[in-house]
Amino acid sequence: MTIRFERQLWVPMAVLLLMVSAPAAWAQADTVFLTGDSTLDNALQDAEDLSLADPAGFLQSVATQYKVPLKDLQALKDQGLKPGEILLAVNLSQATKKTLTQVSASWKANKGKGWGAIAKDLGVKPGSDAFQTLKKTTLAEKDRLKAEEDKKPVGAMMKAAEPNKAPGDMKAKKPDAAKKP
Repeated sequence: MTIRFERQLWVPMAVLLLMVSAPAAWAQADTVFLTGDSTLDNALQDAEDLSLADPAGFLQSVATQYKVPLKDLQALKDQGLKPGEILLAVNLSQATKKTLTQVSASWKANKGKGWGAIAKDLGVKPGSDAFQTLKKTTLAEKDRLKAEEDKKPVGAMMKAAEPNKAPGDMKAKKPDAAKKP
């Protein structure tokens, strides 16, 4: 038995498939930071990758570590900043003594030019002491996030990675009792 699709039905189905799959592909695309420093770009990408398992936990962790209101970080997320960009925005804010609102305004004005242009707009010149401090702080935060992720029990990581599972779906198995001879 052969199933035939009418031409009139095929085109709308293909368009629907593209519409459904495009946002998922975009959400998983790597963010391009363009800081002007490949080590910093890689650290930011690593931090972003770590955030994927638990985005809300990532924001809470950054809020706690930097003593920034969670609502401020959520506002950055709502404006379209990805996790690595949020981390860099917080670090830039603290390095330059500018508010997150000022950093966000610079991001909006310069986002097509990359984070190197944003940092420069905020007064952080490439290779300067301020830039080196920003880089060092970001690398340390990426390492802290990695250590925090490594401390999570495997069950917690699986639960965060599979948010649609009901709590009862992940029951721990009891180890087999040792057999006595």
